[in-house]
Amino acid sequence: MITEIIKETTTSKSVKFTVSNEDFQKEYNKELKKVSSKIHIDGFRKGKVPVAAVEKRYGKSIRAEVIEKIVDKEANSYLQSLSETITREPKIDNFRELGNNSFSFELDVEFFPHFEIENYKNLQIHIPLKKVTDQDVESYITETFLPSYTTRVDVEGRDILEMGDLAIVDMIAFKNGEKVEDFSRVNFPLELKNDSFAEGLDEKMIGLKVGDSIDFEYAKDPASPLMLNITVKGIQEFQKPAFDDSFVEKYFPGQDGGIEGLKSSIRVAMEHQTEQENNHKMVQTYLSEISEKYQFDIPESVLKNSIAELKSQKISSKQIDPKMGDDEFLESFKDDVLRVSKEIIIMNKLSDVEDFKVEQNDIFNYLTQISQQYNLNDEQIKSILSDKRRYQLLLQDIHFMKIREFIVENNEAVDSTQSNVE
Repeated sequence: MITEIIKETTTSKSVKFTVSNEDFQKEYNKELKKVSSKIHIDGFRKGKVPVAAVEKRYGKSIRAEVIEKIVDKEANSYLQSLSETITREPKIDNFRELGNNSFSFELDVEFFPHFEIENYKNLQIHIPLKKVTDQDVESYITETFLPSYTTRVDVEGRDILEMGDLAIVDMIAFKNGEKVEDFSRVNFPLELKNDSFAEGLDEKMIGLKVGDSIDFEYAKDPASPLMLNITVKGIQEFQKPAFDDSFVEKYFPGQDGGIEGLKSSIRVAMEHQTEQENNHKMVQTYLSEISEKYQFDIPESVLKNSIAELKSQKISSKQIDPKMGDDEFLESFKDDVLRVSKEIIIMNKLSDVEDFKVEQNDIFNYLTQISQQYNLNDEQIKSILSDKRRYQLLLQDIHFMKIREFIVENNEAVDSTQSNVE
């Protein structure tokens, strides 16, 4: 067996393996004997089939299996000898028959760059730390929490529509004199605010009484306008509940301490969320500061994974055209791609130094957490565990989660706004 490094960078190697006829024949003869001791061929007793007869009938397939075994064995042996951490599944390529049963193949390996990381614990990370104040709690309750319990109630003592009302209407749509069933509505709540349904409609509705009707041209699609016949059936308004003990009794019957107990629970939830946000900011700042201390090349697969992750995020938030190619994306968002790539490399270096491993207990705890968060059933959990790709992503998520926890637990976040004041 001859190995030759034919290409090498700081993050990759291409190794050529040459297997001689002698090396091949040794494994081939061994496999022939094994097969001859197990198979049955007419005219011979089981286990007594001559090797020549086995070779004549099965030699071609046995040869292919032996080559595959040799390639796997030599490639795995070489990979186990490496001290570097592999970034992706190694590629076996350029298989060539060299005659007389000798052959060669190449193994392409990519790994994380090698560098010594120092002074990565007991650091002070300066970030603007968010804190939950009494005013934050009051604002959240008024602007976010209570509006989610808003109900619709009938307006009493008035039958004329005003701005901000919720007009309950029957709306019949026509196109070229024919009724359009798909667009017609009965008891439809039409909010008279900022022309939320159609430009100019609020102005036409204000002042109408219950029972009045109007016709309105709905031309959101100029090529296919509709004529709407709208009849006012009733007037409603949104009513936000009072934040008092009766609210607690109605919506949170198990809450101890009445309204003050609920407010305390809300504050605890807000503080937990704020802590998570502070920790996230701390980790991002830590990784950014650490990565600036070291110079290293970025492996191609890490760069590609960073591009894929960021593209997915920006497509989901509709920041970019889904058809944008990787090269164009890299050119447009190079700084972001490099930042994410460097963070991945630093986290893997920390994992190597601290010898992080994902244990079965970690997997169980994580699955329990996400099953509660996303309301997953047993079948969905089994689906994740049985899908190789999804399972690998699960392990990666847990792995990075452990690294982030390590960063938070072994370093100190310092409030940069307080430092500036001082």
